[in-house]
Amino acid sequence: MAYSGTIGQTVIQVQDLIDHGARRAGKLAEELTSEQIYSAKQSLFYLLSNLANIGINYWAIGQKVIGLKADQAIYYLPVGGIDVLNANYRTMNRPTPNAFGGYSASSGIANNAFDNDIDTACVQSAPNGNISVDYGTDNPIYAGSIGILPGVSGSFDILLEISTDGSTWTVLEDTGVTTWVDNEWVWYQIDPGATVQYYRMRETGGNTLQVREFYVGNNSREVPMARLNRDDYVSLPNKNFTA
Repeated sequence: MAYSGTIGQTVIQVQDLIDHGARRAGKLAEELTSEQIYSAKQSLFYLLSNLANIGINYWAIGQKVIGLKADQAIYYLPVGGIDVLNANYRTMNRPTPNAFGGYSASSGIANNAFDNDIDTACVQSAPNGNISVDYGTDNPIYAGSIGILPGVSGSFDILLEISTDGSTWTVLEDTGVTTWVDNEWVWYQIDPGATVQYYRMRETGGNTLQVREFYVGNNSREVPMARLNRDDYVSLPNKNFTA
């Protein structure tokens, strides 16, 4: 059977939903007062909020990769997140270029973004810059996760790109406009990935990059993490687990 391959293309505005409900109740949308519209918006908010108490909202399940920091005990869910269904602790390798490869950037010191030192950064001098890694001839790398550790706070529009020759680039992931927080990891799950020689991050929103680390990771290993209930946590003799 043939299918269109597209889903969820219809977008309904809140006001349209309220107008439709009014018409079903036998009232013209034009007859609604501002107080009734306000009350309808509040009622809709209560209804949608209560859905989280009824069960899993399967249409709202998403995946989020969170970068860990040494000695940080609390990690907040993304805006709109209400629960964690599954959690895995992920570790990975960070490949290094062979003798024919290396690091480059449109400006700034490219090596600072690959030196495993979060106190150094590739600070660029012009907007819409890029930072790239060449793993060298006969040394293509498959990336499963890509992380960026910003050296500045602000909104950035990053394209993650790949290339087989260093000249023609293909978009691997369009991250959209993301709010960066200085020294706080931003991670992207790459699925599906590609086995290529070159990886690059490029700013397209007119801002100037400051990047502490650009991390291309492969050979990921994950360990499932179990939830502790309140009683089990209270019973722990040592609650201060350090990195």
